[in-house]
Amino acid sequence: MKRALFLLLAALTPAACTDKPSPTIFLSFTESGPDGDYPVRMLVSEKFLRIEDGDTRDGFIVFERAARTIYSVSHSGKSTLVLHARPVTLAMPKQFEHRVLREKETLPSVDGKSVAHYRLLTNGERCFDVYAADGLLPEAVAALREYHETLAGEQAAMQTTMPAGMQSACDLADQVFLPARHLAHGFPVRQVNRASVTRQLVSYQRDVPVEKGIFGVPKDYKQMSPTDVGK
Repeated sequence: MKRALFLLLAALTPAACTDKPSPTIFLSFTESGPDGDYPVRMLVSEKFLRIEDGDTRDGFIVFERAARTIYSVSHSGKSTLVLHARPVTLAMPKQFEHRVLREKETLPSVDGKSVAHYRLLTNGERCFDVYAADGLLPEAVAALREYHETLAGEQAAMQTTMPAGMQSACDLADQVFLPARHLAHGFPVRQVNRASVTRQLVSYQRDVPVEKGIFGVPKDYKQMSPTDVGK
């Protein structure tokens, strides 16, 4: 794992080493899991976050930051699932204890920002390993925090349909009650969840020129709410 992180740091492009303010930041990741490896790409602007997960022919996600609204576009279904921020009404588990352990290993810095390895635990279970670069890309960290916090209310609603015995303390922490805790120590250049799905930063670049309308959604697609799904 440490060697992979070293390779990541060596692969960062020269464009990642500029302090020039940028209206749009491009982030490229590799995500690895049971189904293989695939790319994840993100565009971050002052008003939007766009996420392309795997093959863009399948669709994409646009997060409108001020409106706290997520648009999940499906090209195959010619539809857009619209998620609005909603309060978390799910009751917190009675036993719900969280810890953060910082490993003592020494890691190379990224763009002059120190990188540290944190283990995030809930009820003694290791939920996340995060390799965070303190002070790196604060604009992207803010956008991702807003995105995960917006999604938390919908995740909480989904948890209410699950039998209590199937609710994982890690899932409740990471998706509902502490959805941005993996961002608390800086930008995650590498993160591994409890299912061993790994997301690793490959490169990033500021001041990226983007096409007009890149943060828009298809106007001719049917817009749906979560309650419409399955009808």
